[in-house]
Amino acid sequence: MSSPKYCGTAALRGVILTIAIVLNAATVGQAAQVNHVRAASVRNAVTITYTTIDDPVDQTFNQTLGINDDSTIVGDFGSGAVGHPNQAYASLPPYTTFVPLSFPGAMTTRVTGIGDDGSISGFWSPTSGLSGANYGFVDWNEGSSGVFIDLSVNDPFVASAPPVNQVLSFNHGTAVGLYKDVNKVSHGFVYTVKTGVFAPVNIVGATSVAVAGLTETGLYCGYFTEANGQTLAFLTALGGSPTVFQVPGSTTTEFLGVSGDTAIGFYTGANGVRNGLSYKISTGAYTTANDPNGAKGTTLNAINGSNQVVGYYVDSAGITHGMLVIGL
Repeated sequence: MSSPKYCGTAALRGVILTIAIVLNAATVGQAAQVNHVRAASVRNAVTITYTTIDDPVDQTFNQTLGINDDSTIVGDFGSGAVGHPNQAYASLPPYTTFVPLSFPGAMTTRVTGIGDDGSISGFWSPTSGLSGANYGFVDWNEGSSGVFIDLSVNDPFVASAPPVNQVLSFNHGTAVGLYKDVNKVSHGFVYTVKTGVFAPVNIVGATSVAVAGLTETGLYCGYFTEANGQTLAFLTALGGSPTVFQVPGSTTTEFLGVSGDTAIGFYTGANGVRNGLSYKISTGAYTTANDPNGAKGTTLNAINGSNQVVGYYVDSAGITHGMLVIGL
């Protein structure tokens, strides 16, 4: 099954420069959003702070999904439900102005990652809900040259109807994500831009797999589901034996991002509510990291080289907010 050619990403090219220009122009951009900073806990004499980051265009649903070493954040507003499509954006500190990253011809755009060179990855849909077709993409700054190349990243083995391909992260010429087969089961992949090769990521005994994050050194993280319905997190090098992790008592544990010695994600407790998760690779120790206002759940989604973490939480009213976490 073929997918449409991805094109029309002129709005993304030079995105870092564009954001900087907008942030420095007093009369340009959306009205500033007041970001609320909360010191939630102290661990090893380090204060963990949680800052809400919401695009004021939508006061009901925001997610921050990626962050690079320059602290540029990408995310989206809109739940992805029919009639409430995801609309992607990027923002630089102090995160009071948001630059839209919508693609021509796409009703739904989700940008899942941003590299230090300004490369952006994600997926888009021609429909207003994510239940429709999903097409993966990368807007690649080849060799950090400033020349961006538009790439359609869709695994040739996709067989679901509608087709589902999602790029969940991109780092220095390598994309990771998932596609769905004819039974709508997820399969993880690693895609190398220079060779054009999709490599499968398989976990023995898994009924589905997703690869969600990667490091420059070739360590991949993600999650898989077992036949008993439990979802576990994993870390692996391509072709290597995975390290599998499950928070005790949890039926769902997922790694969504990795950098250095830290993997992040979430796990569900006995009440089914998501808890933010920080995992130290060298020791196997984990820490729960919940936004103080996240009465209905916290998810950590991406981490940069300075251990700045982005994600989202759901408050007591059921509203989803983007957030930045520092101090994990």
